[in-house]
Amino acid sequence: MVVRSVKNRFGNYKVELIDDLYGDSWWDEIENGTYEPDTMALIGLFVNGNTDFIDVGAANGAMSILSANLGAKVLAIEAAPGIYGVAKTNFELNTFKHKIDIRNIAVSNCNSEIHFAAGRHNKVLSSIVFNSQDKFEESIQVVSLINLVEEFHISGRDLVLKIDIEGAEWKILKDLDVLECLKRHQARILLAIHPGFYRPYKRLPLGLTVVSKFFWQIHNLVETYFVFKKIESFACVQRTSLDRVKSPKKVSALMLGGYFEYLISFKS
Repeated sequence: MVVRSVKNRFGNYKVELIDDLYGDSWWDEIENGTYEPDTMALIGLFVNGNTDFIDVGAANGAMSILSANLGAKVLAIEAAPGIYGVAKTNFELNTFKHKIDIRNIAVSNCNSEIHFAAGRHNKVLSSIVFNSQDKFEESIQVVSLINLVEEFHISGRDLVLKIDIEGAEWKILKDLDVLECLKRHQARILLAIHPGFYRPYKRLPLGLTVVSKFFWQIHNLVETYFVFKKIESFACVQRTSLDRVKSPKKVSALMLGGYFEYLISFKS
């Protein structure tokens, strides 16, 4: 085991490097605040000792660690077995480990069980989540986001979710029952969208890939528009700068321009 100490404005903590595919230089970015600075800033703004924080797509646990350091109660979710093990080790190295519950499951809009295998269940597990450590196939539990929220969140506390799951967010956000649940619990979501990740465009011969990619992008525009049209009935959509995004057309335009991170506030 190779243990590194990391220090930033969120506090001091330890992480293990040997099995972490992100590497030592990645933790340098966490330490100096250059990795996903908007997400880190929003965690600093909205997470405190009165927060229940659900980290959907926890990876090696960095954002869960920052939130636990701020006093939050944390539920960390990571589907990929290899990086789940890294996150679990990172949590166990620190004194705040009692604040974090980590689970090796996937999250969607309903409960099920699927095979953890690339290309089989792209709407729940995008192929991009698979790496060289995950060359095996096994069953993995899929849990409804509604169930997680109802089980984990305590009334009277703030609820903040970070959702970064490489395309699997679309199936969750299309579900009206999920949106109603998040509204009922007055959640805030730090959301990363991944247009087209669960249905990548086809590479075709004779230059036809350009055509395939064009129609793929049109599909992304339409999907983004209709998903955010649903969301705006329940929540306020903001850029990470906290500027209001008042129209789903604007979200689609921002997506085309390469902007993929939002704050979704279901609070009254």
